[in-house]
Amino acid sequence: MSVVNYLAACGLALSAVAVQAQPLQLPQVEDAAQAALLQEANTQYQGYLAAPDNYFHAEAAGRWPCAVPAKLVQDLTGTSDYAGRQGGKAFGHKFSKVAVHPVVAECRGGKLDGVVELVYEATRQAWGPGFKARSQETGRVVATIKDGRVIHRTELRRSVNGGDVSVASSAETPAGAFITSATTLVAGGAQKFFLKRPVAGAGGPRQEKSYYEGTRLVTVEQADARGRPDGRNTSNKGGAEKSTCFWHGKEIACAG
Repeated sequence: MSVVNYLAACGLALSAVAVQAQPLQLPQVEDAAQAALLQEANTQYQGYLAAPDNYFHAEAAGRWPCAVPAKLVQDLTGTSDYAGRQGGKAFGHKFSKVAVHPVVAECRGGKLDGVVELVYEATRQAWGPGFKARSQETGRVVATIKDGRVIHRTELRRSVNGGDVSVASSAETPAGAFITSATTLVAGGAQKFFLKRPVAGAGGPRQEKSYYEGTRLVTVEQADARGRPDGRNTSNKGGAEKSTCFWHGKEIACAG
């Protein structure tokens, strides 16, 4: 699941409330790879704060220098549609009117290769339990492509829904079915952070997701390669810690 899908799964629309220009108070993260990506996302966000009106402007925007598969464009821009269910309730999003403007791109052997920079615009419709939203998305992406795959990617996306604005800044390194990533979300004075990393599990590797409200850790969830809950999931909502344990999607008793 992509960062945007994860936000939707948490019931957090990117265009929730108005953005406040402010420095980020980053949570303390022990994992070195996640900490580096969090700093990278923060640096990108600070660059946006320094010149928000010009951040998405690109003088050299043009066309792709070779044919680019639609799936790769979606991977670069994060504009793939998504629909799912959680607790019997439907949620998801879809994009329309997607316009992609390459700024830096090179091809080798007829395929994109190396550093790619682009800006894009799109309309996003999202839905979930108790909400529907329609927002205008503008993003700037810098990515590295090797052998037809994105191996590193940063994105800053601004979402506008009427007078409500939010800004999400992310940095990620995909690796097969798993990903290491850090996303900052600033909306209406609130700062939220979403972190992902692969971790070892008794039944195989797992994808761990951590969610912070400011510097306070709220939830830690783990899932197997098929996206099923796996391992110990912990919630600190309401100030009380609660753990639920799973084995490849089946709830089990927690040990210890």
